[in-house]
Amino acid sequence: MPRGRPTLISGGAGSGKTLFGLEFLVRGATQFDEPGVFMSFEESIPDLTKNVASLGFDLDGLVVEKKLFVDHVSITRSEFGEAGEYDLEGLFIRIADAVERVGAKRVVLDTLEALFGELPNAGIVRSEIPPSFPTGSSKKD
Repeated sequence: MPRGRPTLISGGAGSGKTLFGLEFLVRGATQFDEPGVFMSFEESIPDLTKNVASLGFDLDGLVVEKKLFVDHVSITRSEFGEAGEYDLEGLFIRIADAVERVGAKRVVLDTLEALFGELPNAGIVRSEIPPSFPTGSSKKD
């Protein structure tokens, strides 16, 4: 994948996007000393850990070693009410904090469309996503 440029991986359910993203991060952390951040908007951390264990990856160990930061962002329709325009600044701050914690060189946002699918007016939210979110001095791939 091109270094220093965002890459979109798309495909239907079960096509391997999540495992591809996790393998990208695990191999980056273990083979190239490039820590990473994985933000899941659908699968829980225990489920992710179990799934990559089948590939021989110790996700928990990499998190303890601060080579990876794994987070699950859960938002369901019942957790919010429509009160006007939506602001994703909190999400961007959360991602930037994760990047800083491990000095991430790689970032994977997995199944982001799950977040937009839950919002009553997703079109507004999509228009608010900045071209790049603040990540301090860390570079993202």
